[in-house]
Amino acid sequence: MSSRVENFPKIVNFPKVWLKPNSMKNKSLWTLLGLLLVIFGFTAIILQMVGTQWAFLSFLEIPGRLFAFVAKIVMVIAGFVAIVLARTDWERERRESTEE
Repeated sequence: MSSRVENFPKIVNFPKVWLKPNSMKNKSLWTLLGLLLVIFGFTAIILQMVGTQWAFLSFLEIPGRLFAFVAKIVMVIAGFVAIVLARTDWERERRESTEE
């Protein structure tokens, strides 16, 4: 079975640096992604209150308005989490935690 998976053609070929979970080389990418999630989440919530919506987020309205509202709040929270995790200096945190 594993040979079938290995022989399967790769549809998307991501650079290796994107796949490393501890890579700090893409801090700005994660910060930008978080910022975009926060901005689009907040504006989507404001637009929902007015009665309009972003065209590319209209699929969130299919299950219902409550689901769409919760999904937009999750977008904002995930954006803030991505920004905080990207901007954290993990080496300094490790040094400070081992000093005590």
